[in-house]
Amino acid sequence: MNIDYEKFIPCTDISLAAYLVSFSHIIKIDATDPQKVVFFFEDTSELHDSISGFWNNTVTIAPLEYFNNIKNLKTRIHLER
Repeated sequence: MNIDYEKFIPCTDISLAAYLVSFSHIIKIDATDPQKVVFFFEDTSELHDSISGFWNNTVTIAPLEYFNNIKNLKTRIHLER
């Protein structure tokens, strides 16, 4: 799959990525660096709103959904390595 990374937002924070997974599909996970994982999300205005809401603490997510998203991301990281 050939990806134009200029159309995507990189994210290295697993807590933010776990929140964003609820609203946006991860296009790619780059786990080639053993010290850091990068999640790539499609760059949309909705994604920017979600990121702002997350950091401003103005959004909510069901705790079980958030917990499952973290577990699923960790599984995908290990599959990428």
